[in-house]
Order: sequence, then C-alpha cells, then structure tokens
Amino acid sequence: MTFFVIDEFYKLDLRGDDDERSVDLNLCFHKLASAGAKFYLIGPHVDGVIGLASSYEYLFVPSLFLTVDENVASLGVELTTADLQEIQAANVEIQGARYPDEHMKLVGR
Repeated sequence: MTFFVIDEFYKLDLRGDDDERSVDLNLCFHKLASAGAKFYLIGPHVDGVIGLASSYEYLFVPSLFLTVDENVASLGVELTTADLQEIQAANVEIQGARYPDEHMKLVGR
C-alpha cells in the first residue's frame, strides 16, 4: 500500500475512551507509515499535531472548514421551567442517554 487516509484521526490519541481501538489504529498507522506509505489524516477542529513520530515527514494544514452547519435561528420563544423539564425528559427518553445530566445541559441550561 502506498497511500492511506485516516478520518477522525484524533482517535489515534491513546488517552481516549476506547483504548483498544486506539491501540489497533496506532498499530495500523505506524505499520503503514513506517513502510513508507504516504498518509492523509483528516479531523475536525485540530489546531496542531503533537506526538507524531519525528521519523515521519508531514505537513500540517489547518482549516476553518466546518463539516456541520452551525446556523441557528432564534424563534424568540420563551420557555418556562416546566417546558424545559418536559423537553429534557423527552430528550433523554428518545436518545436513550446513559448520562441524563449531559443531555440536560445541551437542551437549554
């Protein structure tokens, strides 16, 4: 193989939640890169790369490109505490959240 791409390359970080996948991904990356294959690493919101072995020649190209549209339209509707509690309860039920408090923060607090 002479060229490979890793999307969401921040998953190479061994400090993440899925250590087993991170280790496997690192092994694959280093096996291919050390064999001389060129690589292209893609990831959102990355300001720099730290810890990439100095034996690999690379060029970091930052970008402000957003893969998700962040346009938000305010409808000017004011919600009561009861409304927010109902929305929060529905959100947890629909998404099957493991951590309800996390989703509660996203809804409107």
